[in-house]
Amino acid sequence: MLRRAVTLVHSRHSAEDLVQETWASVVEGLANFEARSTLKTWIFRILINKARTTHRARQRKFIWLLSELVSGEKPVLDPLHNALTPEGLLIQKETMRCLQRALPGLPPKQRAVMNLRVIEGLEDEEVARRLRITRANQRLLLHRARSRLRRALRNQLSTSVAG
Repeated sequence: MLRRAVTLVHSRHSAEDLVQETWASVVEGLANFEARSTLKTWIFRILINKARTTHRARQRKFIWLLSELVSGEKPVLDPLHNALTPEGLLIQKETMRCLQRALPGLPPKQRAVMNLRVIEGLEDEEVARRLRITRANQRLLLHRARSRLRRALRNQLSTSVAG
């Protein structure tokens, strides 16, 4: 299960969490197993469904991040506005691709804070504790990371529009 989970989520740590969540769901739902497939197939289907749910949740958080990055201005991407139109989907896809290229370019501490706060959804106290920094430093790193990503997003999108 772990090998399959790693191929689905591309991170050993996330895969281990996924396998644990899957086993918890198996134990919880075993009484409802109808034996229309093998037990192994049923368990792996739970694993795949959990991976898809996790992926969708991360995408929603990432889209929320995008709208937060451009707050104070006309949003480049409004996740509630026409996200299902072909144009909206294209904008989402291109913006996500741009940010995914920009995230690795952040300094390590800024990237860590951004991942823990925005992607993982941890509170500032927990992020500061994990990174062994002050809450004020954590907020500063988050602000700088958002500023860099905002600039990268603007540069990339203005280059795309001009080109």
